[in-house]
Amino acid sequence: MKKFALFLSIWPILLLTNCDNDDDDAIKDVEAPVVKSITLNAESEKAVAQAGNSLKIAFELSDNQALGEIRMDIHSNFDGHAHGGRLAADPFTWEKIINLGEQKAFKDEITVDIPAEAIAGPYHFEAVVLDKAGNEAETYIADLTLTKEGQPVITVDSHNLEEEIVATPGTNLDLQGKITDDVDLAEISIEIAEEHDHDHDHGESEHHENEEPVYSIDIDLEGDNDTLFKLEHSIPLPADLAAGHYELMIKAMDSDGNITQIVGVLHVD
Repeated sequence: MKKFALFLSIWPILLLTNCDNDDDDAIKDVEAPVVKSITLNAESEKAVAQAGNSLKIAFELSDNQALGEIRMDIHSNFDGHAHGGRLAADPFTWEKIINLGEQKAFKDEITVDIPAEAIAGPYHFEAVVLDKAGNEAETYIADLTLTKEGQPVITVDSHNLEEEIVATPGTNLDLQGKITDDVDLAEISIEIAEEHDHDHDHGESEHHENEEPVYSIDIDLEGDNDTLFKLEHSIPLPADLAAGHYELMIKAMDSDGNITQIVGVLHVD
């Protein structure tokens, strides 16, 4: 009888200990999932897709215990200029959540159909991966450019933007070329800013959107049939411009909202 009473007195302690172990197991996983790779049309950094075609997104993920879900979205990276509200359509947007089935490893490829009427221009792809315990991997951000027939065409004759442009503080950077559109150009912008840091494992991780550019100008074209803009522009470089690398960006938007931008690297000695 004493043995039975002793067993009954110990049983609640055993139950409590077992519950504590279960709680420990539930909170044990504090390790974030791993994004092994994500590619857009087989590109891991700066991808291009065409309106009216599809975009292939491939991804490989892992977790020490159990994956939860991946949340993906595509949104515009436009600068907010709407030029009098003449946009013919809203920028393309897309989002999707995929349940990863509590697996330790997950690999897949999905296809996103891009409508033909999507506005051309710079976009961001973002992915957030969670495991079953709620741990979150670092947000993956990559640049995606949508193109389409009829968007502005930028031609620079004075410099080869595929190569670094060597510049000297206190001098002028002279640009010559042309910008054309099949219907109507609405706005031209030229900017020089510090070169963005780039994380090759996680796409474009820092964009320095709040930093003041070295030089910036917006040119509004008020006509309704501006199909040609002669690019003849001289950029004064500050005498105290620090040595380093800078981005030269030329951007053109037409009256339908389609954006074309080209970027070159400026090397300042």
